[in-house]
Amino acid sequence: MAASEKSKHLKLKVANFGPIAKAEIDLRPMTVFVGPSNTGKSYLAMLIYALHRFFSGAAMDPRSFREGRRLPFHPTLWPWTRDMQMSEEEINAVSEWVRRGNPGDPVPPVVAALVRRRLSDASAFVGRLNSELARCFGIEDTKDLIRYRSGFNSNINMEIPIPYHSETIIYDFILDPDEFEFGASFPDTIPLPDTIPIHAQSFDLLTIARNLLPSWHVLDDDQARKEIAFGAMERLCNPIGSYSVRSLSRVAHYLPADRMGVMHAQRVIVGSLIARAPLAESNQAPTGPALSGVSADFLEQFISLSPQRTRSHEGRDVSERIEREMLGGAIIGRSSATDYPEFYYRPDGWKRDIPMMNSSSMVSELAPVVLYLRHVVQPDDVLIIEEPESHLHPAMQVEFVRQLAAVVNAEIRVILTTHSEWVLEELANLVQLSKLPKPSRKQFKGPDSALDPDRLGVWLFDGKDSADGTVVREIPLDFEIGNFPSKYDVVATETYNRWAEISNLIGERT
Repeated sequence: MAASEKSKHLKLKVANFGPIAKAEIDLRPMTVFVGPSNTGKSYLAMLIYALHRFFSGAAMDPRSFREGRRLPFHPTLWPWTRDMQMSEEEINAVSEWVRRGNPGDPVPPVVAALVRRRLSDASAFVGRLNSELARCFGIEDTKDLIRYRSGFNSNINMEIPIPYHSETIIYDFILDPDEFEFGASFPDTIPLPDTIPIHAQSFDLLTIARNLLPSWHVLDDDQARKEIAFGAMERLCNPIGSYSVRSLSRVAHYLPADRMGVMHAQRVIVGSLIARAPLAESNQAPTGPALSGVSADFLEQFISLSPQRTRSHEGRDVSERIEREMLGGAIIGRSSATDYPEFYYRPDGWKRDIPMMNSSSMVSELAPVVLYLRHVVQPDDVLIIEEPESHLHPAMQVEFVRQLAAVVNAEIRVILTTHSEWVLEELANLVQLSKLPKPSRKQFKGPDSALDPDRLGVWLFDGKDSADGTVVREIPLDFEIGNFPSKYDVVATETYNRWAEISNLIGERT
């Protein structure tokens, strides 16, 4: 039976990667990473960002990324190159299908086998993905990502769900000190017409043949068949390959933990220097401190924001609510004489604006989120936010969680890394709120923030239970205590016991 698309999530397995010994997660509409510092939360978030950048095509076309355009999967990743041989029987089968077929005809078994063979060959990925990983992490060589002294290779495995099918496409890459290996598995049980609705795209085979080879009829038959067969396979493999990885081809945006400092420093950053900042993309020795690709992308995206261009979707409505309910004012963007964006904070009731660098730390922390929701992020994008609780009072942390849940319900995917117990407690409340009928939710603040349980996943990064490194495991909501068992309560217990011990000693001395 075909599986429901909503019930399936992309699964990611990681071993011996940075601080992480073992992790197995699935990416839900809201995915939350919790745990002590230095356990790999940011490592995993940056890996997810790098994968999305690679499969969305952003890594191939930085200019489109900077300009905020939608990016298809890179069109040359699955070409049917001339070094991919076809037998005479295969060439004849493909060319005859193209020359005699009609739109909507099923893909012949021989052609389907060729497509699967191409999609299972990930050799073209190796160099590009290796470079993108190094760039995002700001390192010279991906071997630096292998867990220190683990004695093993790093392994990253992705299981990509196929819509309405129980099968998955598997991509697996291995980092070792000497090489970067990448493999793929495209199951034979996945029927190609269901993998991509070719007929719905008016896949006119005769038109394709004429476009590929306008004068094919004047060539000898053997040459004509080869030209048509190779051209048709390239036309087939790219859209099918792109469709098959669409859960990884979402455009991702990363708001790093130090975004407040970036806001204050952004006026002195020159876009051309940022583009050369990541070590992996620079052909020259850097003239100053190098940035990770994550930080460089954030800076470049921020500088290229256009105050005149806004997105019209529910996520933008949430940005206005954050201003109204949390900031008590608006984030104002203006273009300077050189088209460089400048941002200010205008408190409610004020007639003048405050430069962002002179605003409160809470305003500076939330301003990038407001600006991204208003100008950059679109539905189905991935928004990764490190430490959303930074510089926020506990009451504001709770309110921010409600706003982010509303963003998720606006079909924008969110990944959080956090150390906050208040963040987890409010997430638990929002899951509980989803059990009420919608009319009954209106008596609570943020009724549109209710989260269905299957749309939220919380993952604990535990570095103490294993001497080999961090083990990442999902922590389910404990409905008895109304929270996720994150071990943060251990800190509260220890501090209370310390108070009790001190107080007892004071009592003994009096």
